[in-house]
Amino acid sequence: MKRGAAVVESLFMSEEIHNPFTLFSLPHSLPVDQQVLKKRYFELQRDSHPDQRKDSEAQSISSSLINKYYVELRKVSNAARYLLELHEVDVNSAQQDPEMLMEIMDLEERFSDGSAEDVLRDLDQKIFDNINILNTLIQSNKEQKIDQEKASKTWQKLRFIDQLKERYT
Repeated sequence: MKRGAAVVESLFMSEEIHNPFTLFSLPHSLPVDQQVLKKRYFELQRDSHPDQRKDSEAQSISSSLINKYYVELRKVSNAARYLLELHEVDVNSAQQDPEMLMEIMDLEERFSDGSAEDVLRDLDQKIFDNINILNTLIQSNKEQKIDQEKASKTWQKLRFIDQLKERYT
């Protein structure tokens, strides 16, 4: 067995499979570097290829997990969810903020009015702002317990914005 395949084998026989950031050797921060993610995806797929692995059951498990995590980490709100879960944040614990829902409805209305380019620019800025909030919360987790409510609300907002952007691009 080649060295790369041995690394994949050891990853999938450990608890690391539950941490997509570790699996793809990514820093535990946002946003996920999409070029690095893609490069690591192809490396992991190559190393987990049946020609590299003797155990076909482990190969199919590893290949499906690699695919699943790759697709998930490509979307910023999913990557944020995984990262927050690694820090023991229940992303669904906070009540939905009515003010945030009004903001989302306003953005939807702006899209329907035909100013999509401006709204997409605003969405990118909102995604950037929410990523910064989450990174700050995660960094503060090293000194004190993470603010669960704020992290959960920020993630919910990021998820709605991410879905809205996905729908209009």
